[in-house]
Amino acid sequence: MEKGVKILNISCGVEKDSAKLHNAIKNASAKGTLIVAAAGDGKTVQYPAKYEEVMAVGSVKCNGEQTGSSPTGNEIEVVAPGEDVTTYGPFEILTNQSGTSMAAPQVSALAAILWQQDPSQSADFIRKLIGASAHPLGEPAKYGYGLIDCAYALEQYGTFAEGYHGSGAEKMSLLADNDHTLLLTDDEVVRGYWSGVNHEAAVAKGGFNFVKEGAVWPDNKESTVGGMKDHPEFHGYYKKNYVNAYITMTKVAAKLYKDGKFPKNKNAFYNNIKMTANTGFKNFKIKKKEDKANFVYGMALHTAADIFSHSTAGAKGNNRESLQKKSLTSLCKQWKVLKHGPKKKDGTFYVDKNFADSTKCISSRYNKSAKRVCSAIINQAVSKYKSGNKKVFENIYFYKSVKKAMKIKKESDKKNYVIKSYGILNLTKFLKPGKNTKLNAVVNNAGNANIKKVVEGWK
Repeated sequence: MEKGVKILNISCGVEKDSAKLHNAIKNASAKGTLIVAAAGDGKTVQYPAKYEEVMAVGSVKCNGEQTGSSPTGNEIEVVAPGEDVTTYGPFEILTNQSGTSMAAPQVSALAAILWQQDPSQSADFIRKLIGASAHPLGEPAKYGYGLIDCAYALEQYGTFAEGYHGSGAEKMSLLADNDHTLLLTDDEVVRGYWSGVNHEAAVAKGGFNFVKEGAVWPDNKESTVGGMKDHPEFHGYYKKNYVNAYITMTKVAAKLYKDGKFPKNKNAFYNNIKMTANTGFKNFKIKKKEDKANFVYGMALHTAADIFSHSTAGAKGNNRESLQKKSLTSLCKQWKVLKHGPKKKDGTFYVDKNFADSTKCISSRYNKSAKRVCSAIINQAVSKYKSGNKKVFENIYFYKSVKKAMKIKKESDKKNYVIKSYGILNLTKFLKPGKNTKLNAVVNNAGNANIKKVVEGWK
């Protein structure tokens, strides 16, 4: 407080309330300091995070789920990554640490980035913007407003500022819900995959929202490839080579990303992909090659997820222990593909008889198989193919390359590139921020000499 700091990060906590501690927190808050504190690593939120003057930060794993040590409570305001976070240990040794103490500094860092846009803004403004721009993850007692989202917060800064000053500080959310789906969030990746048109895939930032449309598309009547038995390759059905079908679609997506053109192949399946994809492009008004690639990649994800619904086989019986005691020979006689059950007159399945699409029937195929496979696919999102003697890696999801960055002229585009590219050290070389003081500050922060020294030491 004596040094007039604007942001106070507290990565520690105590179980019992303390009048002395609370008074110090109140005094700091009254002077306009934003106070961010780790929620603690136990069942309940610790002090000072528990005080209303403080932003209580919980922690999540790399897949977006609450870490086992992160507490649950109504005081949780937002969450940030808190498992195996790379950090400095004693004697400046680079190590991995876990806990809400690792999550809180990331919220403080976001606050610093936002505040440098306009130092005259209040702590209340920064606090509310962080909450309003967070990505909802579920139960508020576990995740608060959700996972902090730096890019979205910066994108929406102007909109939030106009609304904040126009309607008063008492209103928390002045932005539309942040519906940018996290690439690493399992529930968002597979949620509803086996519920007809509710195949909701990853809705990523920028133009990646077309992944969602692509994942929904095969079940759409207009796609002309609906129906598990009529078009098995689009729905993970064992009557066709579903693995090859998935790989083929990713290759098509990679080719579209490269030059906006479909591969030259007279194979019937390639032609079906091209036909239904073109219909989808027209339906959703997709014109950019990157968006076309994302759309087809969504179709591939649909196939991958459906494998665990339409091609799962098992032995009938609710008593797992009794089944385990049976011989392999007797089990093989009972081994059958899960049925979808009879249909109603309107063409839909009876819910209680549709075993294949029920996530409760052999739940591990949903929780431990489909979820993990789809999450791994999206996280990797790379298609490898050969071009002559040279191996080419086409990453379907990547931001502008360094070569493109060197050609950027508009200040807004430069800033957008800084937001999305956090691994480049010599940013001034590529971005040339010139007289843009705000961009200069971001560039100089990202090119911190200590970070550069450590990274350059890695092999």
